[in-house]
Amino acid sequence: MKKKNFVKLLDMVIDQDKMTEKLNQALEPFFDGHIISTMTYLLTDGIVAVLSDEMGDTAETIEWWLYDAPDAGKGPGPHVEVDGKEFTLRTPGELYNFLLIGQDGGTE
Repeated sequence: MKKKNFVKLLDMVIDQDKMTEKLNQALEPFFDGHIISTMTYLLTDGIVAVLSDEMGDTAETIEWWLYDAPDAGKGPGPHVEVDGKEFTLRTPGELYNFLLIGQDGGTE
């Protein structure tokens, strides 16, 4: 997969998640905190699954980066260490590079 396409799709997932969060926050006062919009989860989960397959991401690094990594895509960014080499994953582009070379301990 081309890096520009990977970055574009990941940016779209991030933007959609931000819009969904804004929608949830806007609706929360009307639903006593019991509203969680899941309208876009099927599509975003599908995009993440396809990206993972295309990139050979068997470790689910993309999903981790999007949803569980500390400050994924914000601030100093999460760090991953493979075979003693540290990778900083602040951007979708850095994540792409890591997926290409980092999982097998390759060099940049």
